[in-house]
Amino acid sequence: MRPAASRSRRLAADPGFVAGALLVGGVVLAALLAPALSRWDPLGVDLGRRLLPPGGAHPLGTDDLGRDVLSRLLHGARLSLAIGFSARILSTAIGVFLGVLAGYFRGGADAVIMRATDLLLAFPSLLLLIAVAAAFGGSLAAVFLTLGLAGWGGTARLVRSQVLVVREEEYVAAARALGLPNARLLFRHVLPNCLGPVVVSFTLGVATAILAEASLSFLGLGAQPPAPSWGSMAQHGVDYLVSAPWLALAPAAAIAVVVFGWNLLGDALQTAIAPETRGTAA
Repeated sequence: MRPAASRSRRLAADPGFVAGALLVGGVVLAALLAPALSRWDPLGVDLGRRLLPPGGAHPLGTDDLGRDVLSRLLHGARLSLAIGFSARILSTAIGVFLGVLAGYFRGGADAVIMRATDLLLAFPSLLLLIAVAAAFGGSLAAVFLTLGLAGWGGTARLVRSQVLVVREEEYVAAARALGLPNARLLFRHVLPNCLGPVVVSFTLGVATAILAEASLSFLGLGAQPPAPSWGSMAQHGVDYLVSAPWLALAPAAAIAVVVFGWNLLGDALQTAIAPETRGTAA
């Protein structure tokens, strides 16, 4: 059986992958269909409907300004998923580029890149994100750049370790002996054989980026009101934990579900695609 077919069969039979795919797919579908799933404007203020409990026309209740919580949650999914996914694409691209340079060319490039990676990973991630986000100023662009520029260290290290192994393979040595230019050798022979662990790292990293975006928004350094963001919704709901607990519980549950789903996908992919990298891809 071909390796790709074998991996597909293992994934299809993995309950963790199926559960993760259903959770993530459900959230993504809900985000895409947000306008159709709720008839309420996520920014619409109606003080006559403030702090209504869940039920009836408002399945998840309303907030202190009369805004429908479900509608804000669905539209907030768009923001959280878009920032988490795009930020992870940026950090993965940077990490892959630097990891390939360090692993293939070695020497001075390897030393400089790895010391920069060590420096990046030495800082507590949340403190680093807070510092960078505060420097850029609270905005969606700032959150995207903060998460993208601060999250490439693990990927760079992972890719470097894979490249160090692949570059010593006989087929790479044969291609080098034939005089293939480095660019073609890298893109045709080296990089394709390192993509399995990168896919795993990317999947797990999306969950981390979504959680980090929610943390920044919770601290007031992410999406600014009145934009619906899960983190800012949770922060706003803290003031009403006793009188209206649904304001904080709804976004907190949404964050937990989507992060759990991405982690399930990442763990299943780690088992099926790159079992030898278990414990290193995150």
